[in-house]
Amino acid sequence: MSDLENDKDSITPLPVIPTAVGSPSVPLVAVPVLHDEEYATELAEPMAQLSHFDGIAKPISRTWGWSAFVVSIISLFIMPVTIGSAGVVLGIIAFFRGNRVLGGWSIAISLISIFTSLVLVPNYA
Repeated sequence: MSDLENDKDSITPLPVIPTAVGSPSVPLVAVPVLHDEEYATELAEPMAQLSHFDGIAKPISRTWGWSAFVVSIISLFIMPVTIGSAGVVLGIIAFFRGNRVLGGWSIAISLISIFTSLVLVPNYA
């Protein structure tokens, strides 16, 4: 026997990707890497940010944060104690729902609004 016949017996088949019933299977083929760059970020769709509220991963909704921020800005000009309190509550909800930056700013602005209306305005008016 020649070496060529021995090589034919020792050739292993390529692994095959399983496909749907009735469609042809596709063998896996090694493709040489020509570049040291990664293109996955350019080709992939943007991933949603996830919040782990209650131990379950779910996308972060920015609605609570923006509504708390708008309410807290409004509280600087109209009914600071009433609307400022609502801004604090909405800010806390936004903070614990995963939108920590807007929730934190909303809480801070609302507390400043309440503080100025209860402490500074009576003393300087």
